[in-house]
Amino acid sequence: KTREKLSRCVNIILNEIQKNETLINDIMNLTLENKGRCNFIIHLKSETGSVQRIRSTKSGVNSSTEFIKKLRNLLGEKHVWIN
Repeated sequence: KTREKLSRCVNIILNEIQKNETLINDIMNLTLENKGRCNFIIHLKSETGSVQRIRSTKSGVNSSTEFIKKLRNLLGEKHVWIN
């Protein structure tokens, strides 16, 4: 419960290899199933190494352990974090 109260953002990194429609749809479905008060921020990493941040403006997500585990299963341990 402490995590859910203190968390402000759930972050993910997508690189060039991960940019496919199926993965994007899976992420979108997970966010819709896990609505909450945290911002959801996608960090898009290009081939050159530059990163563009995109913050979801439609709805927030929760920072529950279950949601974070599902995101990490899709993207990898180091590609998902909370702040």
